[in-house]
Amino acid sequence: MLLLDEPFSALDVDVVHRIRSMLRQILADRARITVLVTHDVADAVTLADSAIILAEGRIVARGPVRDLLASPINQFSAQLAGLNLVSGVWNGDVLEAAGFAVSGLLDAPIAPRSAVMAAFSPRAVAVYRERPSGSPRNAVKAVVVQLVPQGDLARIDARVADGTILTATVTWSAVAELGLVADDEVFLVIKASEVTVYESRH
Repeated sequence: MLLLDEPFSALDVDVVHRIRSMLRQILADRARITVLVTHDVADAVTLADSAIILAEGRIVARGPVRDLLASPINQFSAQLAGLNLVSGVWNGDVLEAAGFAVSGLLDAPIAPRSAVMAAFSPRAVAVYRERPSGSPRNAVKAVVVQLVPQGDLARIDARVADGTILTATVTWSAVAELGLVADDEVFLVIKASEVTVYESRH
């Protein structure tokens, strides 16, 4: 058995990619069992077949890496996957949360009144000052909590009616055009075609 505890944490950024690639070739030998401890989702995606997610010392999720990242079961898992996550009840057409609803694509048939979750990328979220015309399927009222630099883009964290924080990733020119600051009221428009709805696995 090979135990790797944060193997890339002390390496320069430009070295990590080369070492990770080399390690992936080594781990291709299925005769060896490897346990990798990491806080970097890139390590899990490139090196692991299955994963166990720990939060506050407890196992909160386990399974194939692809499944855990595509359909996170709680906010902690969603943060690791870089996705927004909304919980609610399926009414046969949309997910109903406290004070708003989310429409999306089902990953499997869901019975009405089932507990469900909806996951979607921050890139699927557009931000508006006023409710946009055309009646988009997912237009959620929110309050801006913070704006955070994320490379050459801006991450906007906004609180919706049930207290959930949803994240949008937009250009800084869009932030300037909207004149956004913390505590501003906005509308988040989420592309229904990029929302995956699935039954809660709690």
